[in-house]
Amino acid sequence: MHPSIFAAESWTLYALGVGLVLARLISRLSTLGSIRKLQLDDWTIILAVIPFTGMVFSANQTFDPNTSAKDTTRRLKMRFLLEELQMTTVWLIKACLLILYRRIFPATRSSAKRRLLLCISVYCLASYALTQALLPLWCSPMRNYWNPSTQNAQCHTYHHHSILVLAADTTTILLAFVLPIAFIPTPRKALQASLFLLGTCVLGTSILARYYVLVQPRSPMYIHWYTAEVTLMVLFANLPFLSSLFSTAVRARGRSVALSSWPREYVGARDGEGLRWQVRKGSAATAESAGSVGSRKEMWGSDGPAPLLEIEHDGVVADVPAVMIRRFSIRDSVEEVEVGRRERRPSGMGLLPPLS
Repeated sequence: MHPSIFAAESWTLYALGVGLVLARLISRLSTLGSIRKLQLDDWTIILAVIPFTGMVFSANQTFDPNTSAKDTTRRLKMRFLLEELQMTTVWLIKACLLILYRRIFPATRSSAKRRLLLCISVYCLASYALTQALLPLWCSPMRNYWNPSTQNAQCHTYHHHSILVLAADTTTILLAFVLPIAFIPTPRKALQASLFLLGTCVLGTSILARYYVLVQPRSPMYIHWYTAEVTLMVLFANLPFLSSLFSTAVRARGRSVALSSWPREYVGARDGEGLRWQVRKGSAATAESAGSVGSRKEMWGSDGPAPLLEIEHDGVVADVPAVMIRRFSIRDSVEEVEVGRRERRPSGMGLLPPLS
């Protein structure tokens, strides 16, 4: 492939990835209302854009192997930089997901899942630290990575390093991308299916990237899979927020879609400020037992994370999904009031606040 064609491909994937991050931020800002309320996983995905940018730049500098002897040293330096930035971007996105899982997974009586999540986080951190620590040891001194005349083949092929990264990347992708999907608290089965498909694709591109490094180390084929892997990871990490942004945009046009049936997050609301939470009909606890409601918990895949209500009923503690109820006012039009009342669940009719 000609370098100009690869440049168009790689920068297109980069633009797609950055666009996904921007769409996530738009969704989060519309939900949270202020950039100061962005959470740690939001800032982590923003931070990942920095090495992602450097990765695409260094990939384009590395792609053309037909360089003159004068430019070989520079190209080898870019090859080393590409490896560092690709690993850093990948592990930052994994960190973003693990932070998000920490926030949305129930934390009441399910301590075993929390401990498992902690173990996965420690394993991912240890894997990244190990790959970074051993990278300079495979080729000593490290400057031989960009020394064209070195006799150490590992310095130019990254063979041992790629075997380690393949093992670490495969296991961490399974632990952070694929296996947790079944436990994500979301009512959207289509979202879970999409995430599972994306997670499988991320795993496949990761294996292919390292396969081409091992089999064809002097061919630039692996660079295609480097950029594809990172872009798919960004899509995976931002897909729930994109679905929320889509449903919000559709509702803004006065239309109804299936996604809109799930409640929106209302962060930072004061009691009586227009919205309140009600236990769903048919849950393990009734609305009358909601006196023991604990803190709200977030749920993946709503228009922003939706809350769970921790409720104790007959000695049993459960996380019960909540729906958001609007308080009507005299300023609302008759049409808005009628639509709101028709959309109410029968269990909530007795809890409707009077028009003020």
